[in-house]
Amino acid sequence: MTMTATGATDSRDTRQATQAIAAEIAAQLGETEPEPLQHLYRAVRHLGEDRARELVTQALVVDENGGMLVPDGSRKRTLGGVFFHLVRAEVGQKEFYRIFRPQGSPKDKDKEKAPGSSSSPVAAVGDPFDEATFGAAAVEAMSEAGEATTVKLGSNYHWNRGVR
Repeated sequence: MTMTATGATDSRDTRQATQAIAAEIAAQLGETEPEPLQHLYRAVRHLGEDRARELVTQALVVDENGGMLVPDGSRKRTLGGVFFHLVRAEVGQKEFYRIFRPQGSPKDKDKEKAPGSSSSPVAAVGDPFDEATFGAAAVEAMSEAGEATTVKLGSNYHWNRGVR
């Protein structure tokens, strides 16, 4: 990391170093797809180089000793899959989201905003509501006409167009 004239930290060097480490690990794990590469970069950034390399070593040992099955037992995980499983086991829920959030999620700073997308304060589907977004979302939802065809009442009752 270098310091600018104002004393601010230039994180470009750190970012480039992290990208280089993630690329090296990706080559070891055989990962080439964009989403796993992004996960690797985030894992290195959040865990640090030493811990990420330790998990690569653990993944290699697991793979050499017969591998690891996917949850349904239908096949073995890839080497990258073993690594990501170990990362998931290592981090808490907050870190898990920071590393494995889907590409294009609101906090994905590496992605540009899609052209024509709304800049309203209404929460996207799946986003938790807070006081600032709830009111706007409620007004928008009530202003749109629609038809409810299914209502779920608890876990035992399912109403579909009036049929029980």
